[in-house]
Amino acid sequence: MQQVHDERIRNERVRKIFFNIPDAESQLTIRQMTYIGKLTRAPEDHPPKQLLPAWVNKPRPRGGVLTTNKKAIVRSLAKLLPDEMEEIKFVKDEKTGEMRAKKGFESNGSFVRWTHIAQDEKTWNWHIEKLKQPGVPIPPPRPSREPPPTTPEEPETNQHQAPPPQSPPRRRRRRRNNPPPSPPPARNRSNNPPPGPNRDNNSAPRFNPEGVGSNKLDSLGALGLRRGATEREVRSAFRRLSLKYHPDRYSPTLGITLEESIAHFQMLNNAHEHLRSMTL
Repeated sequence: MQQVHDERIRNERVRKIFFNIPDAESQLTIRQMTYIGKLTRAPEDHPPKQLLPAWVNKPRPRGGVLTTNKKAIVRSLAKLLPDEMEEIKFVKDEKTGEMRAKKGFESNGSFVRWTHIAQDEKTWNWHIEKLKQPGVPIPPPRPSREPPPTTPEEPETNQHQAPPPQSPPRRRRRRRNNPPPSPPPARNRSNNPPPGPNRDNNSAPRFNPEGVGSNKLDSLGALGLRRGATEREVRSAFRRLSLKYHPDRYSPTLGITLEESIAHFQMLNNAHEHLRSMTL
């Protein structure tokens, strides 16, 4: 201990001697974020995944624990993804009364900030590896979809060289006994679903947008469900569609504008609130 005091030996120096082992807090974060990543990539009907956004709507009892599971997960997310979880807050100065900007971390753990990274297993594991080996440069992972390889350019052929002979195409003989194939029957246009953001698949039920939020049938149709859907199916459908049409995750690949995405997300929210009020 005298040598530690005289030479001012820090924990970082000791960890470098032992091959850059992470500290205890980083090891807990690695274990926790590995489980959270697998949970995010699990199916929608997985019970632990449905309990991830759950909360207890009661005040903390007097003398109870100060920390919660949500605070622990948010603190680990801030350690794993400092750039994505960073947030600028405006705090009022007590002396001058002016509002000044202060950097901090998002305290609610919004899913929009980190779920798209957790769903990519390679990128999520890359962030975890950086915690396992602090100070070691780790190359980022390659994108999951690589561009198709380009074919090399063909060498220039000699102008005086004759082209290779081509064999004549073969003709298929039609049997006289078999009649020619009949054209496919025309589809009824009334059965085709109308285009728009409220059609996720061809088998989704029809609904009236004006009745969403006021009756059960149209609210279920907005979520792509039919009559008799369970409460778990309603929650899963709303979570899946809200991550797709949320304004913060808007992408032009949806085929709609940002204003249409906001309006459709509000319609999904009204349908979910109406169905939730009926089950309470």
